[in-house]
Amino acid sequence: MNTTLNNAQVQVLTQLVNGLPNTILRGAFGGTRIFEEMVMRKLMSRFWDRIFGTVERQEWLDRVGDPLEAALKKTFDAGGPVGKKAGDFLHGTWFGHPLHAALTDVPVGAWTTALVLDVLDDTISRRRGYSTAARHALAVGIGGAVAAAVTGLADFQHLSARQRRIGLTHAMLNTSALVLMTSSYMARRRGNIDTGKALTRLGWAVMAMAAHFGGHLVYQQRVGVTKADERGRPGEFVPVLPVGELREDDPRRVIVDDVRVVLIRHAERIYALGEECSHMGGPLAEGQIVGDSIKCPWHGSHFALADGRVEQGPAIHAQPCFEIRIREGQIELRRAERGRELPAYASALPAGAPGAS
Repeated sequence: MNTTLNNAQVQVLTQLVNGLPNTILRGAFGGTRIFEEMVMRKLMSRFWDRIFGTVERQEWLDRVGDPLEAALKKTFDAGGPVGKKAGDFLHGTWFGHPLHAALTDVPVGAWTTALVLDVLDDTISRRRGYSTAARHALAVGIGGAVAAAVTGLADFQHLSARQRRIGLTHAMLNTSALVLMTSSYMARRRGNIDTGKALTRLGWAVMAMAAHFGGHLVYQQRVGVTKADERGRPGEFVPVLPVGELREDDPRRVIVDDVRVVLIRHAERIYALGEECSHMGGPLAEGQIVGDSIKCPWHGSHFALADGRVEQGPAIHAQPCFEIRIREGQIELRRAERGRELPAYASALPAGAPGAS
């Protein structure tokens, strides 16, 4: 039997073989473009992981970061109560949200607006005021960047060594972007519009990289994110400790379903809060009772015993709370529903309980 292929058959077979990968990819991923995008995302993710990992290992950055942290802490401490209130304001304790994160939207949005206006000025018309509007947007961004920098410095004093290295790089990039954008603004004021546009584009690229480092701080290193354990708090009352073993104003750690809880006996009432401080995860069981609040031993945040709200920063997020009851000499607790009246978070000691008056 003759198995020799003629030229036409070879050409058809070649086309089938060459088209096979695309056919498979279209079936599996809906097309080669989607597959290529998936590969690109993976490569970019690995690229940034290497960048962040490299920066986190740069111990030489500590020669700048450590003295800066110490100087910031000394400055706020020297202010006494006023310095403490200023720090709480800059952290966003009053806001219930990290203030730095909110303020960074101002320069990002304003400078992006300036960039878009420059493009419109180049592509549509130079007689419609786009350039003037871009200059005003730059000014708004510069003001927002300064405010964001001040709040960022207040947060910097509470970072770990690895976080400080990323944070310092984030700060240096943002400072570079601020210098470039300020230079762009000044160039435009002097009539050097094209120079200003070039500086804006360069500054925007640096700002975007700085923002990526900021995102890593929040989403990977959890800076500004509550550290309080919100996992699987018991929905039904669970016995955790004999009431007689809990001494007045002596916080006690218990573990319920792998969740750490601190029990506090104070003024003939018993309270239960999440034991890991929402700020940086400090152990509240090692803290002090100050008035009707508990003070974190790490950075001094105060949380109200009754409902876990922040009474003094640098913490921003409230502590999780638990309902308390006493049955047959045992302290029992379950998770407290959000929005419940404050007395529901604490249980008065029953008559005859050890230590009750």
